[in-house]
Amino acid sequence: MKEKRGLYHVLAEESPTMRLAEPEATYLVRQVRQGVSMEEFFALQELLGLSEEALADTLGMSRTTMHRRKKSGTLESVESERVLRVTRMFVRAEEVFESRAAAREWLRAPALALQGESPLQYLDTEIGAREVENILGRLEHGVFF
Repeated sequence: MKEKRGLYHVLAEESPTMRLAEPEATYLVRQVRQGVSMEEFFALQELLGLSEEALADTLGMSRTTMHRRKKSGTLESVESERVLRVTRMFVRAEEVFESRAAAREWLRAPALALQGESPLQYLDTEIGAREVENILGRLEHGVFF
């Protein structure tokens, strides 16, 4: 029987390029379309060291929506994609900073390059996620702002 792998593990295995191989991409697309489990939400919460409310806010979920998702045990596809986006950026930050704690700290700290918002706050949109990824790439290659 195949071992169950979460989003973080699938993405972490694909480091350092963050380009997903076909089987992994197919798996992740299927997971997002069917909705990831709340277990993924809680795993991401633990990785980031955030409260449920703070992560829900980052993902654009209201308190009532969060309550409904906990009851159903599954996120909707839009929320699932946001979980994947934040997870992907965590994996990328962990790769650049070579430390889970440093990645967590960097994602949560205000950034001058983001007009004082934290990278985590920028992950609420795909455009913001691209900018965070660009910043990580510049940091990785020693290009300062």
